[in-house]
Formats: sequence, C-alpha cells, structure tokens
Amino acid sequence: ATESHAHVVQVAIGEEHGLFLTDEGAVYSWGTDNTYGQLGRSNVLTDEAMREASPIVEDGFWVYGVTQIACGAHHCLTLTSKGELFAWGSNMGGQCGTGITAGTKDKKVLAPKHVRVGPEERPAVVKSCSCGKESSACITIEGEVYVWGAISHKLFSKGIRYQDGEDCSRPVRLRGVPTLDCRELGRVPHQVAVS
Repeated sequence: ATESHAHVVQVAIGEEHGLFLTDEGAVYSWGTDNTYGQLGRSNVLTDEAMREASPIVEDGFWVYGVTQIACGAHHCLTLTSKGELFAWGSNMGGQCGTGITAGTKDKKVLAPKHVRVGPEERPAVVKSCSCGKESSACITIEGEVYVWGAISHKLFSKGIRYQDGEDCSRPVRLRGVPTLDCRELGRVPHQVAVS
C-alpha cells in the first residue's frame, strides 16, 4: 500500500461544502451541493463524488502551493505562498472578486480563478484572507484591507462612495483604515490586527 505523507493543516466550512488544506499545499473539497461550483471541481457528477473529499486540480490549480483557505456560504477563497488569491463558487454578490458583476448572466465561478488585488500595474501581495456569507476580504503585506461582495456594497454606501472603476465585484481598498507595513517588522506576521 502507498503511504501518504500529507497531513491536514486547515479546514473551512460553508453551508453545504467544506475544504481542507494539506501541509503540501493541496486543497480538497467535499459537500452535499455543487450548484454554484463551490466544490471547485467540474468532474463532480454524482452525490457520492460530492461527498468524497477530492483534490481540486482544475486548470493546474494544485501547482500554486496554497497556504490558507476560507469558505463563505457558497464560495471559496485560497491564498498561495506567492500572496495570490483564487476564488470560485457563487458570485451573486460579487464575492468571488473576479470582476463578474452581479446582474450578469454568469453568477458563478466553476473553477479556481485568480483574483487581482490592488492596481493592475502593481498587484498587491496578500497575507491573509477571509469569507463571510456573501462577502470576502483580505489584508496585504502593506497592511491594506480590501473587501468585495455584499460587505463592499454596504460599506461604500450601497455603491455611491466607490471611486472610478470600483464596484462590489472586485477587491476595493478600505480608505481611512490605519495600515501597518508588515515588512518593516523584520518578518511578516501570519495575521495583522488593526485597532
């Protein structure tokens, strides 16, 4: 018998799905529903296949070296060792952050898709991520806080306080939040608290 050397280091749970992360950076999903693509696997054809924890390997996703996982009600986020985010699942409120706006016909992301944080010409390096029911957020190594999905729409006064090019379907930097440049500490902490 082949012996596995991978150990589970994190687990995250949504409404009808879950993820776990191994020490080798592999992400596995399982659940009882894949209506929104929240399992991140297109090869899920039966209830039995959904319930069995299987690795997410869509489009070579397994090569990214994931270090953190998070689940919303019907969507997921992962953070890689290079500080990049990937999202999939329900995108009804823009919570995947992929720029597919609410109101379009495509309201789900079926496989892990890269989420750009920060300006296109100089994307931010992400240190931590989290999900709410229909929202997502992250902190960059510069200590900036970005939000998207339902929380973004609410925090920016139902969209009227967005600047040009901003909307709830892409990460938007919270303005007026004190920042802490983690690089100045000599090491980068795994979590940053802002008070």
